Amino acid sequence: MKRVFPLLLLAGLIVLGVSGLALADYVDPPDWSANPYYTHQSWDFNETGWTGNPPEPIPPVIPLVPDGEVPMVNPYQGPSCSTELIGTDSEPPGGVWQWTDVPMGGPWTRSGMYGGMESGWVEFMICNADQPDRIKEMWIQYVVYLPTAYNPATNTTTTVTGCDSERATMISKEFVQTTGGGGTGYWWIVTELWEVDPQPACEIVRIFADNGTGAACLFDQVDIDTRCILPDPLEITTPSLAGGTVGTPYSQTLQAQGGTPPFSWAITAGSLPSGLSLNSSTGEISGTPTSEETLVFTVEVTDAAMNTDSKQLSIAVTAGGCFVGTALNE
Repeated sequence: MKRVFPLLLLAGLIVLGVSGLALADYVDPPDWSANPYYTHQSWDFNETGWTGNPPEPIPPVIPLVPDGEVPMVNPYQGPSCSTELIGTDSEPPGGVWQWTDVPMGGPWTRSGMYGGMESGWVEFMICNADQPDRIKEMWIQYVVYLPTAYNPATNTTTTVTGCDSERATMISKEFVQTTGGGGTGYWWIVTELWEVDPQPACEIVRIFADNGTGAACLFDQVDIDTRCILPDPLEITTPSLAGGTVGTPYSQTLQAQGGTPPFSWAITAGSLPSGLSLNSSTGEISGTPTSEETLVFTVEVTDAAMNTDSKQLSIAVTAGGCFVGTALNE
């Protein structure tokens, strides 16, 4: 990776250096260290030494401890999971974004960054414990420089993708401006909380920054903390089912909470009234009743971790009118 940036970016960095930067890396991380599946990994992008005459910096080896203060803790992070990629929209990994050690000045000296004159991204792979019955919580914090009038609400985007296409959901995103950039832009600390359910074998975390104007755009510190938690117990929450009428289309959807989606549904005892059927994927009971009857049956839900819950319900079908079905045992 090259050290030399375009002259416009270098000029922007010099302006930033005059104003000084208040470092606040790894700010208020969650206290997850007691969790048996806790991990912490960081990338600070600082040089790892100097070589040659005149001395030239040795680019970083990924992953690194954040500013030499907090060690990486991830017993599952093998060689195949320490990959760090840098790219842009118009270039493959290793494209026009570059590493630089240009000092940022002041008493805080920010001296290792990735960036360039267009939008780009950094990407990391995080390996996990083999606990697919648990939910993965992921705390992500990064330091990013964006041009004036830009902010992380609209100009930074994170994607978290399970290695086996597991569902990832952002729970929250907060950001704070740490310092001005001498009229050219601002440094921001961005903190996000994510949930991956069920926990995959690994996640790919990509953080994208859109500078939009052709001005300097930079990433510095990136920290990712994770833990595994058990989901709430799987429970069928449908209290009862509505009655039906012969010859009138019927539709009711069973509901469940807790557990690890996706859910599958089945009738394990008894049967549905004639003309009705259960969709095993959605839990919908639908169809058109063909006879007047009241039937009792047991429904069972199974989650992705093979946990189950069951409940006895009934549906009353009448020749005319509509009566409410009941839950026979809670």
